Amino acid sequence: MSRIFLQELLVFTVCLALSSAGRTTEITEFRVVSPGEVEITFTSDAGVLYDVLGSEDLRNFSVLTRVSGSGDQTRVAVQVPVGQTERRFFRIRNPQLPPTPEWFRSYGGSGEESHGHYILACEDGGVLQVGETGFLPNTRILAIKLDQEGRLEWRQEYSNRSTGASGHGTYNLGNSVLEVDEAYWIAGAINRNSAAIKVNKGTGEAELVKTHSNGGYDAYEHMVETDGGLIAVG
Repeated sequence: MSRIFLQELLVFTVCLALSSAGRTTEITEFRVVSPGEVEITFTSDAGVLYDVLGSEDLRNFSVLTRVSGSGDQTRVAVQVPVGQTERRFFRIRNPQLPPTPEWFRSYGGSGEESHGHYILACEDGGVLQVGETGFLPNTRILAIKLDQEGRLEWRQEYSNRSTGASGHGTYNLGNSVLEVDEAYWIAGAINRNSAAIKVNKGTGEAELVKTHSNGGYDAYEHMVETDGGLIAVG
């Protein structure tokens, strides 16, 4: 009887200490079923996974078994090496599982290959990704707008034709995107010149294209909004 009482005292003390840190649930009952086997009852929620951990020194805990909660109280039998029952400590916690993806979507452009450079969390809860489609030097800027569930809202490509030219040009690059009240601004390059593209939030159509050439190959990498307008760097 004294051995069982000692086990109950040890387990109850450990449970209180670890529960206070919010890492475990509460062990409400503990008893020795047979030599080498104990039974633990703990508070739980139905369908939730729990790990039962054991330790001999209160420093190093190892997972003994994993169970699914059966209701407000869950009872589980745990194997313990014979002769170690009276100096074994237990705790219960939710498994430390890796996060699971909520959704995965794949979208491309008109080119054989497409890749993104920048993704923006939009004020409407969706996301906007910009990058390129195609292979250098014959690339086009690719912008893809998704809602919060990953569903496609619009997809647009921009190139030298966005400036009114007859051809697409080369080295069209989408490097980043900025959201302002009335539009999105894409920073990048069009036909080897630094480019800032104002696009419609609802359709992605280009409303205004500003390019700047310093000679050679230029590109804006990033933009910020100021009281007086926009500042681009590249």
